[in-house]
Amino acid sequence: ADVENSQSIIDVGAGCGLISLMVAQRSNAKVIGIEIDNDASIEAKENVANSKWGSRIEILTGDFNDHVVKNELPIVDHIISNPPFFTNGLLAPSSKRAMARHCDTLSFNDIITSAPKFLTKNGKLSLISPIENKDDIMFISEIAGLNLSRITEISSQVGKSPVRVLWEFCMTDGDCIHDKLAIRDANNNYSDEYIELTNEFYLNF
Repeated sequence: ADVENSQSIIDVGAGCGLISLMVAQRSNAKVIGIEIDNDASIEAKENVANSKWGSRIEILTGDFNDHVVKNELPIVDHIISNPPFFTNGLLAPSSKRAMARHCDTLSFNDIITSAPKFLTKNGKLSLISPIENKDDIMFISEIAGLNLSRITEISSQVGKSPVRVLWEFCMTDGDCIHDKLAIRDANNNYSDEYIELTNEFYLNF
């Protein structure tokens, strides 16, 4: 997610606060993280408080959709989300894990259709999805009036089929950048591109 010039960011489905902390580290933005699970929200607040970016991050406990209905969110120039992935199949044994991994409480449709209400005219939406959701997300974003500005297909290793998609949508028309990223190279080592992207966050890099 290109957040370098973002001044205000909403992190939808903040979990333990990891992504909120990462975007605060990469920008000077004021960040609002929204997390529905109370225990995860408490953990996020503790993580934020113990970081050097705590003064710029606020964690809200509650359902993103409730905040949308009540129109309680500010207008920001970037919304990011690592949303629940699984839309079918067996739920995880732990109810909390199931909530975090399934789309029952927060769907791609919820995020994409709500985003334009809270974005500035030059605002952006960045999220990640499984490759299986690619066509659905393309359709939903067009209906929502969002323009695709960047799409990155992620594979676990060079030569393998993509498994994830990184999306960037914007409120204005423009060209779309389409690229690919392999996490590991042909020798099963982390690729140079992946190391460059993540070396500010992994101590072993």
